Amino acid sequence: MSSEQDLTKPTIADLPNEILEEIFSYLEFEERLTASQVCLRWHGTALRWSEIRLGVYSPDDPDLETILASERPYRHLQLNGDQFAAQLVTKFGASLRSLSITNVETWSWLGSLGGLPELQSLYIKTSYRYDSLTDAPLGQPCPTLRWLTIEEIGSDVFPALNRFISATFPALECLRVEYYSGVFRLSNLPELAELVMIGYNEIDDGLLADIKFLPNLRTIVLAGRRLECSYPDHVLRSDHIRTVQIGTDDPLFDDELLQLTAVFPAMTSFNCTRWSLCTVAGIDAARRRLPNCTFDVEPTEDSMELGSGSDGEDSSSETESS
Repeated sequence: MSSEQDLTKPTIADLPNEILEEIFSYLEFEERLTASQVCLRWHGTALRWSEIRLGVYSPDDPDLETILASERPYRHLQLNGDQFAAQLVTKFGASLRSLSITNVETWSWLGSLGGLPELQSLYIKTSYRYDSLTDAPLGQPCPTLRWLTIEEIGSDVFPALNRFISATFPALECLRVEYYSGVFRLSNLPELAELVMIGYNEIDDGLLADIKFLPNLRTIVLAGRRLECSYPDHVLRSDHIRTVQIGTDDPLFDDELLQLTAVFPAMTSFNCTRWSLCTVAGIDAARRRLPNCTFDVEPTEDSMELGSGSDGEDSSSETESS
């Protein structure tokens, strides 16, 4: 009689997936990995695929053959080198949500990114000896990608990359280009909301002119050797920018700060992250031009002493009129 009752008692195999996931959440990763191999049902509940990052750090990785044969739905892929990038991206493309590739030397694998249904984030860091690029391979759009970071790139390959990005990632919202060299131009990124450009050269006024034609852009972070604004203010004027962060090796002066208020008249936040030679009077003049904007700019010590004196108001008026 007792054996019949035992047969009717629920076991762990009878529990719904929600309870199984709760139970497995208390296990260490190695234990969950073991549990995932018990049966097909546990394969999908024991592992938190959203937290697992598959790393391949060498083309001689002894596990590479096993990885290429795996049926697990890896969502995050991290590669050191691009030798097997196309194979791995194609292999896990249906579930892939983030991809990180360092030491990139060639660009043929870019074509494997087209049409991926889940990819949201892409990070690319080049090798110092990367190949030139004149025409990136174009494929089906990847409509889910929102965040793209490109590191240590030169302006010699960026025009082709810009064409690839605009065609392949039409919904891109955040673009970070870090430690770049040369002069960069941007176009055809209609959904871009945040732009971060950190480079070794000047912040080119051609780039500032391009910002005018990125209609959804609201936040810009620009860093470089110095700020170049030789174009007339009305040519550079962008009425849609709200947050501006500028950092240059050369100091920021009053006239440049005031020019930025004319170029970005809808600013609500401005931050100078490096060297400032702006005066108290100049900063006050900028505040009067844009009263709804918060200016995070460190004034020079001499101007702080002058601003606290009796002639501070006159100095402020002179700066504004200039």
